[in-house]
Amino acid sequence: MKILVVEDNISLGEHIVTTLSDEGHEVTLVKCLRDGVLATIATAEEIDAIVTDVQLPIYSNSVAPTGSGLDIVRELARNHDAHPKPVYVHSSDTHDRGKDIVQWLAEAYPTAVFKKKTFENAATVENVSSFISQLKID
Repeated sequence: MKILVVEDNISLGEHIVTTLSDEGHEVTLVKCLRDGVLATIATAEEIDAIVTDVQLPIYSNSVAPTGSGLDIVRELARNHDAHPKPVYVHSSDTHDRGKDIVQWLAEAYPTAVFKKKTFENAATVENVSSFISQLKID
């Protein structure tokens, strides 16, 4: 399975890539919103699933997370809904936005799921791996 991972936390991103690669998947990691949207547009027909953080820097040299991984989901919904991709969206946001995100995803892109990131990378990676292993891609 070909998976696009959009994660600005380098340690977590590399842990996800290593785990999914060890499970036999072909994984591409990008670290900012701009690259995530561009990769989604360029490879939409080739990728089987997307894993994205919610809070992302817009550019790879940005420090502050001013972008949103939900923009990647919007791009998929707008331009590639003929073949909906499974999307795993996660966030460490401790505010109550989680409920709003879940409701928005259900309406905008039903093949997406939202999980709250734990502060332990291993648990987040396990959640991502479990999500991917449940997918059946033709």
